[in-house]
Amino acid sequence: MLLHLLLGARQQPGTRITLMISPAHIRADVFDIRSGSAPLPDHLVVDANVLYWVFYPNFAALRAAGGLGPQPYQTSVYPRFWALAERNGCDFFTVAATLGEFAKVSEFAELEARWLLDPAHPGPGAAPPPRFDPIICKFCRYHYSSQLINIRQDIEALISGLRSSVALLHQFPSAEDEHRAACAVWQPSSGDFPDSVLVGTSQDQGYTNFLSDDSDLATFAGLTLYTANDRTVNAAKAARRLVT
Repeated sequence: MLLHLLLGARQQPGTRITLMISPAHIRADVFDIRSGSAPLPDHLVVDANVLYWVFYPNFAALRAAGGLGPQPYQTSVYPRFWALAERNGCDFFTVAATLGEFAKVSEFAELEARWLLDPAHPGPGAAPPPRFDPIICKFCRYHYSSQLINIRQDIEALISGLRSSVALLHQFPSAEDEHRAACAVWQPSSGDFPDSVLVGTSQDQGYTNFLSDDSDLATFAGLTLYTANDRTVNAAKAARRLVT
């Protein structure tokens, strides 16, 4: 989930990332939120990527520093659909681990902007790194350690603000129960394990509507995925799982 988000948001010029989802992988029902015909649900379980695009406020500063940031549709379609669903009385849910992913990718963006504005472009080797990536991000947590507490206080404030709109799902009675539920949905899917924790927890509590740009979530059975991801929508259409 986090790697998909970082790659999707920070693809380098001249590269192309091909997602491997095909109609055979689709196990969820899919709504295209760009169509205008998707029904407004009474609840949505939200992924870290959507939280990032709706609540992170500094994309303009990141782009001004030379960072790529998300694709335009991600910061337009998802916030617009979120606002529409919220006005319709939709309840939003997530899990603590997803908030952790939101914190991590927000910190990545903040450190990237600082690194890009630093003429030295510091890194662990003798030569300046060619681009900012997760390894350089880890280096920068130490290099800019004097600024890190302010960055994290700002991100904590963002999380406190989004918590007024997004409720945390209840934890399982035990960590063993959570792990068992995640494994049950992880094994037959093509999603990663953090996806499976989100799906397993949500399904256990009767929440099956998801809002995400991540194709992985379309590979879990029993979900209804609301998305603007064109590859996912096209695969779902070919699999006759696109709801119109």
